[in-house]
Amino acid sequence: MELSRRSRRSRVTKVPFTPSKLKSKNAKVDTVNLTVLPVNYELDRSKAIKNKIEAASRPHSVILSMARGNIVITFSAAAYEEFKSVTINYLHSKGLTLNTTETTEKRGAVVSESTAVFEGNNKLFVLNFYNSKSKILLNGNQGHIITFVENYLIHILDILDRNDSFSDINEQIREYCEQFLNKSGQSAENCQEIETASTGKKLSSLNVNKALSLPAVDNAACGNEPLIGPQFPLCLVCNKQCDENPTSVACDICYQWIHFKCEGLTPENVLEIELKDDSYICRMCTSQRGTVNSDTDIAVNSCIRQANLNSNTESVGQTPSTRRTVVTD
Repeated sequence: MELSRRSRRSRVTKVPFTPSKLKSKNAKVDTVNLTVLPVNYELDRSKAIKNKIEAASRPHSVILSMARGNIVITFSAAAYEEFKSVTINYLHSKGLTLNTTETTEKRGAVVSESTAVFEGNNKLFVLNFYNSKSKILLNGNQGHIITFVENYLIHILDILDRNDSFSDINEQIREYCEQFLNKSGQSAENCQEIETASTGKKLSSLNVNKALSLPAVDNAACGNEPLIGPQFPLCLVCNKQCDENPTSVACDICYQWIHFKCEGLTPENVLEIELKDDSYICRMCTSQRGTVNSDTDIAVNSCIRQANLNSNTESVGQTPSTRRTVVTD
């Protein structure tokens, strides 16, 4: 059986969040740094559109869950776009430094975004944005994650509650994306232009100025064109190159590649990785992280309870704009 979904993700050496090592779009900005990391594959736009339709059909606007000590936030398509813009602007307003790395495919579409948040020289946490799936992975020091949940997230969700048009926007996203899928020969870029214009029109009332990204998929859904020799990353364990064959996996914490054999993965383990959308964490990072801090679970649940309480104080006859739920593993 050929196992290729995760193992054929972009095989470029993962670069730490150090903007000085990459060409910056705006090097003069001190607190919001943006760098671009081009990769050698082409986006599967049809799959990206299907993911957008699925996200636009979700019954809840926001769902929080725990995954191996990280927080995964799943949104409806409309809520995701606003959350991205509001969160970046909110964190910037708190005087924090944001270093964002955009991974772009051959035709320039942004396939993923990772924003490392710093307070001075102290790295607090990283927000990983998965655009087509409308999901965010928050990882970092457990104490800093709790601070984000208690001090920032609850206020960001309150801002989202002020938007009462998510249902309409999601319906329009589904409609336009389905039109694209039903029309042979129409380019994915045209569908994106329609969706962005529609979504941007509704969100502009909240002064959300950040441009919406092209629909994208995580690396697992992208094309599998093999890279040329020097671009193959080295295995973290044996220090030998990982080639174009599906024999290695990337850790979503340390961003290093490891051969299945070096990681001690059985065929059953590999199959489980291939079938799941969860981030993969290597054994080394797992041992370093240790047991998940239970305080994180408490903070997340407390945040959601308080946010729901605030929403429920609306007058009789009103419906809270943002439906939320929390799941812990």
